[in-house]
Amino acid sequence: MGKGAEEEKKQFSLKPATHALQHAGHELNRSLHKVSDQVNERKKVVGNRINETVQHVQERKKVVESRLNEKVHHVKERSEKAHENMYHVRKRASAANRIANGRRPR
Repeated sequence: MGKGAEEEKKQFSLKPATHALQHAGHELNRSLHKVSDQVNERKKVVGNRINETVQHVQERKKVVESRLNEKVHHVKERSEKAHENMYHVRKRASAANRIANGRRPR
């Protein structure tokens, strides 16, 4: 090889291009890690928010169930009272009918 061929070889050296590609690859990796970290952080934030919401809903559910149970208990008490009152009303109605029909009440 002559001197001209050596000079031509130097001109078409791949070292600078390889170095530039390696540098670009490192930059891409850094960017990828940065984005990955941001995504993971966002996942944590969203996950925490979801957990807080679930906890709030569960607490609210307990309160609503408690109120509902109180109302059910109250309705049962009123139903028993009404049943008892009906017994007395029937008893008085029966006595009134007996008197109206000319018989002695029991």
